[in-house]
Amino acid sequence: MATSVTASLISFVVIMILNILYERVAIWITDFELPRTKTDYENSLTLKMFLFQFVNYYSSCFYIAFAKGKAVGFPGQPVYLLGKYRNEECDPGGCLIELTTQLSIIMGGKAIWNNIQEVLLP
Repeated sequence: MATSVTASLISFVVIMILNILYERVAIWITDFELPRTKTDYENSLTLKMFLFQFVNYYSSCFYIAFAKGKAVGFPGQPVYLLGKYRNEECDPGGCLIELTTQLSIIMGGKAIWNNIQEVLLP
């Protein structure tokens, strides 16, 4: 459990750093488009920010829910990626606890981060 929580916290920190990077990339791409009106600019930027943030926040959750532990092989015959890397497995109880931990840390951490920003940066 401690490993799962630690991995989720590290993932959250990486998500917040990438969120800043993706915001700059979305603004740069939208400026590169040269939209005709301010409304077109805002609509384009909103769409890009939504897509970047959706992929950023939920890609780890999709991995845990749909890919992790699906191709691990059989006892005595594990599946290796690129010939030497062993595929990641879930706990014997399944990946639901890891998924719940990941979602709760992302959702709770984002709420706490937004509250801290509102207090410190009015």
